[in-house]
Amino acid sequence: MKLIFKNVYFTVIAIIFPVLIGGIYGYTAYKGDASVIRTAFVDNDNTNLSLELYERIKKKEGLEVFETSLEEGKIMLEAGKVEAVFVLKEGFEESLYNLDTDSLVEIYILPSSFSGAFLSEIISSEIMVINSKLLSNALITEKFEELNFYKERLAERINEYYIKLTEEEPLMQVEYEIVNASHTFEESKKLIDSQKYMVYGGLLMFIMFFLMFGSSWIIEEKESGVLKRFKTMEKGFIISFWARFFCLVISGVFQAAVFVVINAFFGTIVFNEPRIFLALLIFIVTASSMAVFFASVFKTATRLNAFTPVFVLLTSFAGSCFVDISLLSDTFEKVSLLTPQGITLKALNEIFIDRNSLEWFRYSGILIPLSMLLLSVSYPRLKALSK
Repeated sequence: MKLIFKNVYFTVIAIIFPVLIGGIYGYTAYKGDASVIRTAFVDNDNTNLSLELYERIKKKEGLEVFETSLEEGKIMLEAGKVEAVFVLKEGFEESLYNLDTDSLVEIYILPSSFSGAFLSEIISSEIMVINSKLLSNALITEKFEELNFYKERLAERINEYYIKLTEEEPLMQVEYEIVNASHTFEESKKLIDSQKYMVYGGLLMFIMFFLMFGSSWIIEEKESGVLKRFKTMEKGFIISFWARFFCLVISGVFQAAVFVVINAFFGTIVFNEPRIFLALLIFIVTASSMAVFFASVFKTATRLNAFTPVFVLLTSFAGSCFVDISLLSDTFEKVSLLTPQGITLKALNEIFIDRNSLEWFRYSGILIPLSMLLLSVSYPRLKALSK
């Protein structure tokens, strides 16, 4: 616990930042659906036909429509909550009854929006459906009057028939077959699932920050002669060495556990795969081994603390902690696999792709002998420097 609470401010930052990253991801990826286009709908006409248009648009699959005022719609547009704002002008119903479809709707979109034209086409097509129905009604009614036919419930029957023509079946039936698309589906699944791993990239970076800064107390004990006194006891130094190593591991587990608990509580990241925890544990053991190794290499805590941010940031960037590894070229992916972060993120990516495969351990397993090598080098070096 001495390590965990040695620097309270840094501990809080190291825990809070990964949680914030997870929270931001959870809000954007889980609270929002990328397959849904959101638009604001402003009805300045408030008539039966404007209500019918709103109901027709609202039923469209892939659209989420918010009925609001023009002022609120513009605020939502500027905040990025909607892709466009559609404003029905006053006199919309009267214009349609007069078969006048010019300048019925005002559209507000952002220059960066790719959905504005698509939404405009949807609105226009629905207005044309309503306009065609009114035109059909007018022409049929006129013909019935001309022929002196029975007209009871004529408008209702025309409407029902028009709905059958325009909604129950498409105008064209297309038969198609997907041939040899398994690879495409696998790649799509890979891109969707591996988005989560960027959140873990932030966690891995801060775990390594936390452990390497925390390992400076090993150097301080070496300088103060504490480690030298342990050498006078039977097996005292080896017990002290492993105690310090496992203290670092427990500290990393504590940091990861707080991240998991907070994100699970708010529902931002779902941890439903035990192998995720195992991959994180292997990384924490490796990061702890590296922290002990660098504590044995640097003679002063000041030098270690100056080296830590440079080393962690470089390995985090090289390990693709801030981008999706599945989108990297083969060359950059190979570079990322030269770092513990990149290896762990690759293992997590394999878990996200196929939960029943052991392919992930082919990557995480590399870190186990690396940890053993670092510890085997650190032990004699610390023992020699503790004279």
